[in-house]
Amino acid sequence: MSKYTALFVSDIHLGWKLYNEPELEQDMREVFRNIIDESVKRKVTYLVIVGDLFDDNTPSSELIDWTAAQVRKALVAGVKVIGISGDHDKPTRDVTWGSIVGVEPVTNHPYFVGRDYSDVPKEITDYIVNYQDKENVEWILAHGQEPSLFPFVDEKKKLEFKELPLATLYPKARGIILGDIHNPIEGTYMDKGKTLFIGYCGSPGVVKSDEIGKKRGLLYFDGYRVERIPFPLPREYVKIDFKGEAADKFDINLYLGYKDQPKKPVFRVEYNKASEDKTDRLRELYQFGIVKTIKVKADSEGKEEQINIRTELSTEDRVAFVLRQEVSNDEVYKIGLSLLTTPENTAAILDELKKEKLG
Repeated sequence: MSKYTALFVSDIHLGWKLYNEPELEQDMREVFRNIIDESVKRKVTYLVIVGDLFDDNTPSSELIDWTAAQVRKALVAGVKVIGISGDHDKPTRDVTWGSIVGVEPVTNHPYFVGRDYSDVPKEITDYIVNYQDKENVEWILAHGQEPSLFPFVDEKKKLEFKELPLATLYPKARGIILGDIHNPIEGTYMDKGKTLFIGYCGSPGVVKSDEIGKKRGLLYFDGYRVERIPFPLPREYVKIDFKGEAADKFDINLYLGYKDQPKKPVFRVEYNKASEDKTDRLRELYQFGIVKTIKVKADSEGKEEQINIRTELSTEDRVAFVLRQEVSNDEVYKIGLSLLTTPENTAAILDELKKEKLG
């Protein structure tokens, strides 16, 4: 048994507003507050944040103060709050927002090694391989994507840990804890006859609507083993199949029980071309819930593809693939792709469009 316990979390994304709904932004805060409360209740030695505590590098001063107050609450209770930054809140001039709100670097503590996110994955793996104080390290932490766990890997996040002799480098290693992928994927692998845990913390809240139904709690290390512990969401998220014949069978009575929930439930309704003229049947849902309709279509192989590109897709290749299916005009496709994949340059793209079309 190890002399410490730990709660591992990642991808909290404070400041994010799903569907642009202010109350869902407040849910992200409630998620973090509940994580702090859970760590205090369990009297864990460490609360370990594996990246993306914040959704971006420009959190408001009010959000920074609020987050710092939550971290102090854990520290006062004897919980050490440590972590690394992710791609959303990566360091600026070698300073992280995590450190500003009181999160210590993981390498200040002997059982952990990890490096803040970098767009150059080799910098992270080289750091892990060349780290000097390996003797007591049990957990390797990183914010990125391991190909063996997640098939759609972004090259700038590709971390091939299974190619490294980690059990040789770290004789006390128990496993690798990852951030970035919001769904809680995990497994084990053998290295030099030793079984190592490898897995993603998963986002504890709902950051994207396709995460509904995929939450499985928090990663908890009790001194012996790592496992998932229950962690309820602040509100109910319900996926409704409203495609084709399912629209004809839709029964509002199945959802009336959600009227009594303390917070409005979120209903994600998936419909298609065959059912788009029947959405008036959903009218009563709007009276007691937050309703978001997502249109889906079938590709040439019959596989359903979501049309809500900006919120459901995360890589340029995937965006380009779906946009090409939806837009036949080359010029419109080119402009649309630029707007979707380079949001920070939106104004420049639109200015160029105006110049080209209006002179």
